[in-house]
Amino acid sequence: MAYNGKEVGAAVRVASASIHEEIRETHPTTVQMLADRGVRLGRDRSQPLTDEMIAGSDLVLVMTSDHARAVVGRFPKSRTKVFLLEHLAAEVQPAAESDTVESWLATVHTMRRDYARSQQWDIQDPISESDAVYKAVEVQIDNATMWLATVISTLSPS
Repeated sequence: MAYNGKEVGAAVRVASASIHEEIRETHPTTVQMLADRGVRLGRDRSQPLTDEMIAGSDLVLVMTSDHARAVVGRFPKSRTKVFLLEHLAAEVQPAAESDTVESWLATVHTMRRDYARSQQWDIQDPISESDAVYKAVEVQIDNATMWLATVISTLSPS
């Protein structure tokens, strides 16, 4: 998201965190794919998601419905912020000319989502999968984040 935001001139701040307490090394394939784009990670291990991260976020984008349920289950106040990346990218409309970041987020936060019953928007978690699966996931994430970054880049500051 940060890479695509920069590409289209969207002011986005991105943090990555895990819903698992276990700290894991960043997968070498992920490191390489990011390096191929000139992106250098600030750390080589996962960090657990915290209350502070949720409070400081406008959106919490996850890959799977299991992730969404886990985040909301652990951080109930995150309910309006948590979206499956693929779902948000598919449902969000181009911003109106008069939309501000604040008004757009207010609309997004009220979007209907029911991740308890469906996995149609899931992006496969590539952990323990082949490099080919990582590449397919990279394409899905890249397409979704490029669209979101493009929409965000058209918003007027709040």
